[in-house]
Amino acid sequence: MQHVADLDTIIASWSKHFEAAEVDRILSDVDIPCTLVYTAAECAADPQFRHRGMVREVEDPLFGRVLHAGVVPHVPEEPGQVRWAGPPVGAHTQEVLTKLLGMEPAKIEALRAEGLF
Repeated sequence: MQHVADLDTIIASWSKHFEAAEVDRILSDVDIPCTLVYTAAECAADPQFRHRGMVREVEDPLFGRVLHAGVVPHVPEEPGQVRWAGPPVGAHTQEVLTKLLGMEPAKIEALRAEGLF
């Protein structure tokens, strides 16, 4: 751990010259433990994530079928389910503005009158 920052710099400098899959292959070929780090879009498109239920399609009343994160941890015998896509946009606006931000009702009404929500 003493030289972790230096190692991170060296590894980043070397790996930026390759695509992620190529770095994974090179390191795997010489038996260095590694894995790809996926973006959310890559997770959503990955067949294994879909097969294991880590990305699932659920019905959203506003948008139709949408992708949603699956249940973690994944237990094959009891995979759980995603019962809904979440609350509609704006469902908690009043609560956030009053309880979290401490806004007064008059200020909230002024924002609403301006069409900000």
